[in-house]
Amino acid sequence: MVPEKSFHDFTIPLAMGYAESKYIAELLLEAAVKESGISAVICRVGQLAGPVLKGGMWNKQEWLPSVSISDLICHQHDTI
Repeated sequence: MVPEKSFHDFTIPLAMGYAESKYIAELLLEAAVKESGISAVICRVGQLAGPVLKGGMWNKQEWLPSVSISDLICHQHDTI
């Protein structure tokens, strides 16, 4: 785990919904911790994925499948 310090500068997150929503969620959690006295942790998981439907497949354009496929291709060339 990496201990982090909250920041209170609304210009730091990228001006896009995803980054801004993460920032607001962190501020809300911080306020709830201060108000209630309970502890909280934010876990930033790199990526959770898998098929939604049985027999579905992971989007090949995502970073992890792309890296995995590249690795497989590189290893195939190493053995030739």
